[in-house]
Amino acid sequence: MKVKVIVFDLDDTLFDELDYVRSGLLHVSEYLATILDATAEQLYQELLKSLAIARSHVFDRVLKIHNSWTEKLISECVARYRTHTPNIELSHVTKRLISSLAQEYSLYIVTDGHADVQRMKLQTLGLSNNAAITDCYATYALGEDYAKPSPKCFELICEREQCNPLNVVYIADNPDKDFIGIKPLGFRTIRVMQGQHSDKQVELDADAEVSVRDLVSACELLEPLQ
Repeated sequence: MKVKVIVFDLDDTLFDELDYVRSGLLHVSEYLATILDATAEQLYQELLKSLAIARSHVFDRVLKIHNSWTEKLISECVARYRTHTPNIELSHVTKRLISSLAQEYSLYIVTDGHADVQRMKLQTLGLSNNAAITDCYATYALGEDYAKPSPKCFELICEREQCNPLNVVYIADNPDKDFIGIKPLGFRTIRVMQGQHSDKQVELDADAEVSVRDLVSACELLEPLQ
């Protein structure tokens, strides 16, 4: 059955999510430099080292090094991280792909994560007001029960496009949640092996129909999927 709709994930699919993380850490380091006895560059490097340990409790580890950990300061760091205007952009290749694909397909984005954070990413990347993109769904805005692997947003897209799940392909990167909820319903799935989940192995039922190395390779598969 012919593919009519392409749905993209956002983080680590359309852009490198680590670019957003680094942007946020830099913003927070500049704030912390105003209240701690350290430069913004020193704090930024410490935050990067903390990030390399684990993506959780990044601020906690650094504030404890400086004997400055408090719940209030952690909350302030998280708030500044989430509300900063990120220094991120789409690659020229991704921009060209979106523009080209929009000539033939209806394009959507479905992304998990803090709704305000995801909206800011979409806005900064020029996707939320991009004429090539029919709509962007930040799942948490509907309620966390509708986050992936819930198929809710994909069902809404089918209703809007008046199409069958077999007409829809989802291009995403995280096999823990991106595909398992929609594959049984007939949605087509392509996994891009990039970003933090690139080496993750999962059961066949949870993984995408096909896996490729990057977004360009994913788009090259669209014709064979017809």
